Amino acid sequence: MRISILGAGAIGCYFAARLAASGAEVQVIARGETLEAIRRNGVRIEGNADVAARPMAFAIEDARPADLLVTCVKAYALPQLAPSVARLVKPEGLWLSAVNGLPWWYGDRPLAAVDPGGQIRASFSMERAASCVAYLAAEVLRPGVIAFVGGKGLILGTPTDRPSALLDEAAAAFTAAGIASSVSDDIRSALWNKLFGNVGLNPLTAMTGLSVDKFLADIELKTMLIEITGEAMRVAEAGRRPTREHGDRTCRGNVSPRRVPTSMLQDADAGRAIELDAILGALLEVADRRCIAVPTSRRAYALVRGFALSRGLLPG
Repeated sequence: MRISILGAGAIGCYFAARLAASGAEVQVIARGETLEAIRRNGVRIEGNADVAARPMAFAIEDARPADLLVTCVKAYALPQLAPSVARLVKPEGLWLSAVNGLPWWYGDRPLAAVDPGGQIRASFSMERAASCVAYLAAEVLRPGVIAFVGGKGLILGTPTDRPSALLDEAAAAFTAAGIASSVSDDIRSALWNKLFGNVGLNPLTAMTGLSVDKFLADIELKTMLIEITGEAMRVAEAGRRPTREHGDRTCRGNVSPRRVPTSMLQDADAGRAIELDAILGALLEVADRRCIAVPTSRRAYALVRGFALSRGLLPG
């Protein structure tokens, strides 16, 4: 199986290093100084699990079609990349998208928050699509080099929830590389369960600039987080998605007070555009479709969007 990793940020480099070190055939698709750094030095994970590997690295226009394309880019970048994605996957291959929030294929019609104008659906068949819920935390130290913070692994699944031999093979490859992976027959529930954990925490920490432990120490902020999570759970339950693990935990106030910044706060601190629409905007859109009131989520979205506008942190 030839595996392509499109996007060489923290998670993309983690996947590439682990897979290549395990002997898998891997090509990394990157650009600019990151591409040059990987060509020159390979990819490296520093920290408790020091791993180094030298996968092939290409610019997107030079990459070869793969059996499995794993996209590790921000959700807002996917519509523009969609035509290239179709070329980068073999006719019998699979596209596995690892993004925060709800994926481009979610719902019976495109969500404007993640697939404006249905650009991605027009470019790629959902029959050859899959999504990845990643419980991993890492941060970029320098191009091609990351620090792995920790995590439980991956949950993979398809929009149809039907068995896929290629997805099973992908899960086996990740697991053999030291990234525990399983295939779910209900990926939507897994997606919502992950969203419960970051739909409020990511945007609010990005706006306040607080690490998780400091954020949770403030009772008013913690109360707002609990309200947003409860609203997200009601929206999910209206669509008969009962997985509640992270939602129940957050609503009880039982959130790990880790000192590391959330991924959205890392992006904001680095001056990169934040994934506000894929995470919180998509929730508002699904809530509107299901006629569920989400007043706290709507206020939070307006405040964080205003913050992002003032600092040039919105895509485009």
